[in-house]
Amino acid sequence: MEDPMKQPMEMLSAMKASQEEMKANMATAIKNEAKYLGVWLDGSLCYRLHILEAGKKAEKITNALVKLMPNDDTPEHTLFRCPAWLGEKDRVEIRLRRVLHIDNIVEVMLEGEEKWNVIAEEQIMRKKEEEEWRR
Repeated sequence: MEDPMKQPMEMLSAMKASQEEMKANMATAIKNEAKYLGVWLDGSLCYRLHILEAGKKAEKITNALVKLMPNDDTPEHTLFRCPAWLGEKDRVEIRLRRVLHIDNIVEVMLEGEEKWNVIAEEQIMRKKEEEEWRR
């Protein structure tokens, strides 16, 4: 009588031999960097490549999202609605002793040379442009 375990054992040893042969025939490329747990590391265990790759991904995402966002980069938005510039606007209003809004800014400027100069010399738009250049 034939041993019932002989056939599965033969199959198992044949599979192992096949795996060993495949391993021997495989060539592994040597690289200067590797991705481990989602982080790219180079040969000196630095994150430079990871940061570059993350930056590329972020740039692609930003470029895609910019196309979806409304373009609200107007002087009206900057001067009257943008919370980043409210402090600057408040300083101008204190100097003018008037509350500025979209409907009265031209009227206030035309009240006299002094008021014109206060509004014209205001730094809001200049500072905004400087910040845009820094980005």
